[in-house]
Amino acid sequence: LSSVRVNRNQTHIDQILSALTHRFSNLAQERGIVFECAIDSPSLVTAADPTLCEQSLGNLIYNALIHARERVSVSAFSDQGDVVVRVMDDGDAPGTLNMPKLSDRIYRHRLETGIGSPGWGLSLAIAYALSKLQNDDLCSVDSEHGATIFEYRFRAHRSAASNQTDAFNLRASA
Repeated sequence: LSSVRVNRNQTHIDQILSALTHRFSNLAQERGIVFECAIDSPSLVTAADPTLCEQSLGNLIYNALIHARERVSVSAFSDQGDVVVRVMDDGDAPGTLNMPKLSDRIYRHRLETGIGSPGWGLSLAIAYALSKLQNDDLCSVDSEHGATIFEYRFRAHRSAASNQTDAFNLRASA
């Protein structure tokens, strides 16, 4: 990721989610998964790199579809100026995930070999690294119903930290 450049533009998260919903609908259908996407505003816009947003959100949705038993739900809304996307599936919850450690290859290996479900590490690690590269937030959210929920928050106000520095720090993540 050290060579990834962030090209921040006005990015329509609603349009990206619509395209991803269309792209992943066949996979959901093949797996017998009910796949729904609810966007609470016709225009959810943030200053972000559209390609990195599509990759991050695509990884989260793909991960949910792979681990779901019957249902994947994606929701998007505005919260205090931030654009928030939640991806929820009804598969086995991974337990406590240390999101910053997902970029650690040893941690991912442990997840893939018994401490968690196979495959948790890579797609989530990439999504997490890309969120940090853009100075956004990706976290797991507790659910009372045992669902797995990941929340990606595209922050309205980002720090002035250099994206180059972030990319350098995340270089080992993939």
